[in-house]
Amino acid sequence: MKADLHAREARLIKWIAGLVVAGAAAAAGVAIAVNQILAAGVGG
Repeated sequence: MKADLHAREARLIKWIAGLVVAGAAAAAGVAIAVNQILAAGVGG
C-alpha cells in the first residue's frame, strides 16, 4: 500500500515538473516572438 502511494506521488511530481518546464519553454517562446515582432515594427 505504501509503495503504491509513493509510486503515485513520484509520478505526479514528475508530471507537474514536466508541465512547469513545458510552460516555461512556451512562455519563453512567446516572449521571444513578441520581442521579434516589436523589434521589426520599431526598426521599420
